[in-house]
Amino acid sequence: STAQTGLNNRVNAQFSIKVAVTQSGVYALGGIGVGIQNQNGVLQSVVAVLADQFAVINAAGNGYVSPFAIQGGQVFMNDAFIRDGSIINAKIANGAITSAKIGVAEIDTLRIRGNAVTVPVSASSPGNVLGAGVGQWQNLVAVGVQMDEGGFITAQYSCYQGFGSGIRKYQFQMDINGLVIAEGGGDWADGFPNLMGSIGVGPGFFVVTVKWWGENTGVGVKNHNLFAMGTKR
Repeated sequence: STAQTGLNNRVNAQFSIKVAVTQSGVYALGGIGVGIQNQNGVLQSVVAVLADQFAVINAAGNGYVSPFAIQGGQVFMNDAFIRDGSIINAKIANGAITSAKIGVAEIDTLRIRGNAVTVPVSASSPGNVLGAGVGQWQNLVAVGVQMDEGGFITAQYSCYQGFGSGIRKYQFQMDINGLVIAEGGGDWADGFPNLMGSIGVGPGFFVVTVKWWGENTGVGVKNHNLFAMGTKR
């Protein structure tokens, strides 16, 4: 340990421990240094460690544990409490987050416990479909809904239907995997028909399809919109 006073009235104090070994032409050095310097009237203390590996060891039971260690320029911590932190880039293998506010997130695979999430799907088609005869069903639009557990699927459909002169019959039908959940029809009406239905399902993939028939080419439908949503709890 040393203490120095220079001609410029600066006071420096330092203490150091070091070990060194040379083997096969390779020089290995390790040490600890503690110092205090007076720089322009400002005292600064420094503790420096020179080591390839650095660890803090605590006695635990019949052995020892290392709360954290430094190796190869990386810090390894067994457990940490950070009250307020800023992280530029993070790679987290397994994390438990109580509350999070995320502005923009890109997630490859998302699994949420309890499936407390609904993911709606939709489809639209502007195409004009003309009637082909009573009972001559034509598919208008369809969407698929994936359910990883039981729940409910709710679907809603709308379009524009137009008639020429005279009275013509028509019929709409909405089904899920072939099971009809909503239908309606009549014999005249320009306007915007609407179907809505809901059904309980188990896990699996379900196709919601809307089909229609018109008495003849004097009645047609267009601007089809179908919305479906699976609710999981």
